[in-house]
Amino acid sequence: MSSEPDVGYFASLHVDDLGVVRLVWASGLRITGEIAEYAIRAVDELNGDTRRPMLIVGSETPTTREARAVFGRESSVTRIAMLGRSVVDRTIANFSLFVNPPAAPTRFFTEEDAALTWLLDDDARG
Repeated sequence: MSSEPDVGYFASLHVDDLGVVRLVWASGLRITGEIAEYAIRAVDELNGDTRRPMLIVGSETPTTREARAVFGRESSVTRIAMLGRSVVDRTIANFSLFVNPPAAPTRFFTEEDAALTWLLDDDARG
């Protein structure tokens, strides 16, 4: 899968040197169920037979109820760190996680280093 899909849903989608899937949502996007389905398929295709943690940048991106339900399904992702900018982003993300719990352990962060530490921490994976 290309790291720059031509549909315009992602600013970037790739596996970094640490083995973390990095998904950066395109600016101005509203994530619908259809877009969520596309994203999950793209990540699963990128991962192939390998299960990996994922960092999502742009957690403040508006997400529909249908999209949150799609993100709650099982996929090739082992853990999800959502990276946002503010307390408001955290509140919205935590509410969404409460309403539609994802299949993989998921946390919100405002600092990328903390998010990566959590994603790669073997003790926290158990």
